[in-house]
Amino acid sequence: MPAEIYGLAKPEDIARLIYDGSGNLLGVGLQDGQRVQIPYVFNQTAVPVGIAPTFTGSTNGAIVFGTALLSTYTNGIWMYFSADSLSASHPAGFYWCVMSSTTSGIAYNVTPVAKVVPYIPSSTTLFSGAVPGAAGAPVTAVWTLPDLPGGALGNNGSISSHFKSSMNTSANNKIAAIYNGSTPLALHSTVTLIVFENIFTSCNRGSQNKQLNSRLSIGIGSSTTVNGDFPSNTDRSVATTLDMRLTAVGATDFTIIEAFNMTIRPGA
Repeated sequence: MPAEIYGLAKPEDIARLIYDGSGNLLGVGLQDGQRVQIPYVFNQTAVPVGIAPTFTGSTNGAIVFGTALLSTYTNGIWMYFSADSLSASHPAGFYWCVMSSTTSGIAYNVTPVAKVVPYIPSSTTLFSGAVPGAAGAPVTAVWTLPDLPGGALGNNGSISSHFKSSMNTSANNKIAAIYNGSTPLALHSTVTLIVFENIFTSCNRGSQNKQLNSRLSIGIGSSTTVNGDFPSNTDRSVATTLDMRLTAVGATDFTIIEAFNMTIRPGA
């Protein structure tokens, strides 16, 4: 990894650009042999992902949610449905939905590929036949993101993210989180706080297998350990998983991650 020298390089001093194996710009090589590290956006999207509440249906993917969402997703949203709830036979998972109101829409027989940032599919296919409907939660749904490349952060680098989630108000707990391996990097757990924006940073502490993480879940500052900085021991010298995890406990509950971005700041 490049030596840690922060600042801006003059164009006449730049000798070469430094990329990782995926084509991400890691730094700038200078004429005097020094290098300037470049933060870069690792992934980002504003295509929403959520867990569907209880719903009824008619035919060919037409659905009506029992709980109104906070927005009308006319551009589409990935929603998690239980097995055989949209047709006579299909697996549980995320399906592309286009909504005409906060409760009504069409669910399509389109599922995402593995390890991908949420996207708008290029084509859609209707379900055929009756829509059985389902009681919804309780469920935890996992959307797998692209892996964090091994060595991308270096010994003293960091990964940070900002994400926005929305949920309904009920007596039940709802959770939206982002994980690196088995470590929750950001976690929003709430009963009545329906819209939340979360910022986290995970820093390698002089080694690629020791981290200090911030998990902001109830606001800025906290008197409890779970919401403060906490350590982890994820080996980031090799590729590690990143995923979004959504939990809804009550049948009428929904949990949605509306948007997120992740930035890597390499550090030698």
